[in-house]
Amino acid sequence: MSRPLHFELPAWDSQDLAHWDVLTARSAHLERRAGAGPSFEAQVDLARHLIDTRAWNRMRSRFASRLFSRAVIAVWYRDPERARVSMTPEVVKDLAAAQRPSPSPLFLTELAQVFLHYFDHLETWWPQLFTTVTGALHYGVQRAPTPRGRATIGLLQQIRNHPEHLLGRDSPHHVAQQVVALGASLSDWFRDTGLGGYSTGRFGLRVRQAVYLEQIRTADPADPSTFGFLEEALADDVLHAAGTDGLSFGHLLLRALAERPTTRPCDEWMQVIDRIGGDPRFRHTRQWRTWWEPLGEGVQRQVIRWLSLTELELFLDAVEHYGVESGNVQMQRMFPDRSRFLKGLHHNHLIRETHLALGRHAEAAVSRRLGRSGPAFSELTTHHDTAVIIVDCGQFYLVEGSHNFKLGIYADAIPPRLLDHSRGSFTRHDIYERVWQEHDRFHPLRDEARTLLVHKGAWQNRAIRFLVERLGINFDYRLLIDAQTYALLRHDDTGLPVLHSRPLPR
Repeated sequence: MSRPLHFELPAWDSQDLAHWDVLTARSAHLERRAGAGPSFEAQVDLARHLIDTRAWNRMRSRFASRLFSRAVIAVWYRDPERARVSMTPEVVKDLAAAQRPSPSPLFLTELAQVFLHYFDHLETWWPQLFTTVTGALHYGVQRAPTPRGRATIGLLQQIRNHPEHLLGRDSPHHVAQQVVALGASLSDWFRDTGLGGYSTGRFGLRVRQAVYLEQIRTADPADPSTFGFLEEALADDVLHAAGTDGLSFGHLLLRALAERPTTRPCDEWMQVIDRIGGDPRFRHTRQWRTWWEPLGEGVQRQVIRWLSLTELELFLDAVEHYGVESGNVQMQRMFPDRSRFLKGLHHNHLIRETHLALGRHAEAAVSRRLGRSGPAFSELTTHHDTAVIIVDCGQFYLVEGSHNFKLGIYADAIPPRLLDHSRGSFTRHDIYERVWQEHDRFHPLRDEARTLLVHKGAWQNRAIRFLVERLGINFDYRLLIDAQTYALLRHDDTGLPVLHSRPLPR
């Protein structure tokens, strides 16, 4: 018995594969140029002339000539403006119908190249153009003879066997799902399907974009090791490339990054968002108008909510560790109740936005803990040891501070100046006395529509009753207090708070 032969073939390195992609692209180019010569170029010039003079009937009358038909397609591929003007659904139908008895593989390949080159732009040119071109390709491929040549086989066989990969409006999404599920690179997919020469143009761009979005969909926002791919997506040419719905791809990335997390994303995820669009709370900047304004308030709110939670934790961190470092036993004793109350507002999805003001010593304490300080901080210039957080909850807002600082809860919308993150500094008067003085001056119910609470005794009970009974805020207040405080709330003289039982007068 003869012994079997075993061949050890060396693996291809990345340079070999890149060279193969170049050869594939060159093969596709040669396919496009097949049959091109003086007579073909003369037909191309004639097609240009007929398009420029709007001689549509004369152009249609020549579609029976396969050479002229391919010349028209060549003009479309080479000149986007002439394609936009002349590539109407009616012209495409007549062109395809004139290929008797059936369209040639070369005709179909070149029409498919035009389709992939412009892809989603076709929908913006003429109604039903996308559907007409894909219909002509799908029908023609089923009738056409078996193609020859690697580039042609790859393209037409993909249309024949997997039309969902190329001919649908959501084809880029289908391809992206397959690429990510296989754990392959996009260049591998184009090469393995024989489409390496067709990875440029709008189709290739939309597939690349779809792969990024699909990778975001499957990444873990809490684990930086799962979204290292985003580094290459932050290149200017990627961010500023046209996306969909009049947005750039950077807008689509921002929206996907904002909407993906269901729980708190890690700092690295938030840093990617910041590198693209900056902080969405800086509303009076060119960067905000460029990136955040087109996405609308819903997307902005989602990111602001995560940023606000970070600021809330920084505030609580500053309060807790200042109490420890200073040996302030009273501050240490009050900290758990303050922390639970503020985090409970967040867990009830009441917090829309925050603004943090730190005295110099308080900011230094935060920096020592985290090794950084954020650009959203404002400086509290008059009280260096104090940290203050301003919290916008939509129907009400509150101002909470460390040390001898009363908790202020105010009905109605927050004054815009308190959320102006471009403001560099505040004094204690700006965010304490001035706040309640202006509120009383402009609110018709004056001090009935706000409360100032000292952090002593049953201050949480008084805060909850004001929110529930006076302002009519419906939320799970058990998240704001511990079990012992809840038991006291249940058994005090008036019982549990009843929604709007003491409403503000109208």
